[in-house]
Amino acid sequence: MSIEATLSAAVSSLDAQSRRVAVAADNVANVRTEGYRAADATTVSRNPNRGGGVSVVIRRDTVIADHDAFPSTTDLARETVRLIQAETAYRASLKLVETAQDLTDSLLDVTG
Repeated sequence: MSIEATLSAAVSSLDAQSRRVAVAADNVANVRTEGYRAADATTVSRNPNRGGGVSVVIRRDTVIADHDAFPSTTDLARETVRLIQAETAYRASLKLVETAQDLTDSLLDVTG
């Protein structure tokens, strides 16, 4: 895998994790909104023939909230886990970008 392809995959992952955080934040913000159906952001692999990386598929819950018990279908514990997962994946992708930058710098030092 080239450094360019590595960076492309890492950047797509950073974008995907950012979208996952945005979806979780929207769910949390609407936890008391009557009739709100929580969304789920799932990371999926892209076709390697088209540059690879990942993208996000967003789906709304199909379950309708019980307005008497809970105004929305948001589960705060589930959203907390999703935020932690997205943060961990974001940090890993950022580390990949930093490593690719270090490799590029080393290559330039050798050739320069």
